[in-house]
Amino acid sequence: MKVLIWSSLFAAFLAAPVTAQSPVAVHDSVHNLTFLGYNYSGVENFQGIRYGRDTSGSNRFRHPQAFTYPNGTTVQATAAGASCPQNTLESLAGITVNEGVYNLSEDCLNLRIARPAGTKQNANLPVMVWIYGGSDETGSTNYTLYDPTALVLGAAAKDTPLIFVSMNYRVNIFGFANNPAVRAEKSLNSGLLDQRLALEWIQSNIAAFGGNPKEVTLFGESDGGTGVGLQMTAYGGQGSVPFQRGIMESGSPAADPGVSGNFTLTSTTTVAQLAGCSSTNSTVVLDCLRQLPMTQLLKAVIQYENITASELSQDIFFPVVDGDFIPAAPSTLLRTGQFHKNISVIAGWNYNDGSIFTSPTLNNSVDVCAFVNASYPHLNTTTLGTLMSLYPINDFAATAAAVNISPYFLQGAAIWRDVNFACPAIDVAHHVAQYGSQSYLYELNATTFDTVLQLANASFEGVIHVSDVPFVFNDANLGLGITAAQQVVQTRMSGSWARFAATGDPSGNANNTFADWTQALNKTGAAVKGQAVQQASVRVIGGPSAGQHVLNKTTQGGSGIEPQLLTRCAFINSVDFYQQIQT
Repeated sequence: MKVLIWSSLFAAFLAAPVTAQSPVAVHDSVHNLTFLGYNYSGVENFQGIRYGRDTSGSNRFRHPQAFTYPNGTTVQATAAGASCPQNTLESLAGITVNEGVYNLSEDCLNLRIARPAGTKQNANLPVMVWIYGGSDETGSTNYTLYDPTALVLGAAAKDTPLIFVSMNYRVNIFGFANNPAVRAEKSLNSGLLDQRLALEWIQSNIAAFGGNPKEVTLFGESDGGTGVGLQMTAYGGQGSVPFQRGIMESGSPAADPGVSGNFTLTSTTTVAQLAGCSSTNSTVVLDCLRQLPMTQLLKAVIQYENITASELSQDIFFPVVDGDFIPAAPSTLLRTGQFHKNISVIAGWNYNDGSIFTSPTLNNSVDVCAFVNASYPHLNTTTLGTLMSLYPINDFAATAAAVNISPYFLQGAAIWRDVNFACPAIDVAHHVAQYGSQSYLYELNATTFDTVLQLANASFEGVIHVSDVPFVFNDANLGLGITAAQQVVQTRMSGSWARFAATGDPSGNANNTFADWTQALNKTGAAVKGQAVQQASVRVIGGPSAGQHVLNKTTQGGSGIEPQLLTRCAFINSVDFYQQIQT
């Protein structure tokens, strides 16, 4: 999802500490390779490990090819690998910040591994694989926000030691180009295929680092969470799958409006024109784009991002239905059981997940309708009217007065949250349970960005998008302090994620995890064939309503949280609505 401002603000408060490092080595006897890494604060790190070949030149936009180190190679894995081409410099209030991306290259298909110090090759530890978000525009394993040190140390201290892996994959036009020539050569969705290739590398190589390739959990946030979902629906569920569990934070298979449409075709055409590659022949355009220097093509991408920044709240490059990796609309794949059914999931959203995508200047119903129409341009008049009727403005009046913002802003933000995050999470939990696997739902109602928001006079945005990431990485103190309540959320959220990776159950010791976290749907609820979920169990994380709650459609709210959510989601998750938002 497209974050236009706050990604820069987050980065300004994230600085990696300087700690002494000592060398460490891993020998892979199967492939006769030695990896030289380093011990940092009790965590052994291996960075810049190549899993795919250079994607520049004739390989630009194409699906990745596996990289193989020559037999007997000693791999220097002590420095961060290159990040894929993206906009690295963003500005907030005149201050330029860098989010941990310093070296850009199309030779960027590399990964990072972190494990507890002293891990033996036969440790057989569960593996957690992080897929970063960033609107499919930016992202890197090198972001300080994704430093795995505290997560790995915390998991080990809670008796659920794990191996952490994250991969760099291509973003924006480099990973998600779309025109007839790209489709004809079957090069669509290369960014997703990068992720898949990294997962295959893990299957073949992680045992040498002490990991268990049969206990792999994918987790990701925003478009990273959507990436987890799309790996689950990959190839319509046909063939083998290189992971066993998935955690989708503010993302799911059907969370990207436009996947079955032509928006990225327009984006590719526009970027090509900005880069000087104009032609009515798509093959000519593709050849021209491949011949451009990386910096020139990236400049055109950034120019297009700047043009659309004030016009769109949606992403401008993202996956598309290709008839292969994504054989049909993701919502259809879920509804019809065309996904890998032996995968247990956690899916959830943040209480105010839609706020940073919504203009605080919305001040009347006309504004809100225009905002929703711009976000989902293919909704017909009847559907738009019904959607608006499910969010009466009076529902937001009291909260608006309390946080000193227009209720129309809260109305628009609630619609955006539910369409993109909350309702797709309930949908994926429903269908995973329907086909026999375990699913868990959560709503996060805590954030450590509250002080940052206060400094920006934006406290009304609440528990914003990305609030979950610092908690999950067990590193929620952003340099401005952390409360006791936030500390509890950090400990238990990171602990539940690690325990889920180790056992498939996020509940354990109440001091370390969210105890008694029940599955999202019972057998009766899971058996519902339509899209209208009647009842769902949701774990509320943090806030005054923290604990396990049951959403009940017939009694309008069950235990009192989100009283209209299931009614709203029954409409948003309907076949007709999904078709109109093209996901």
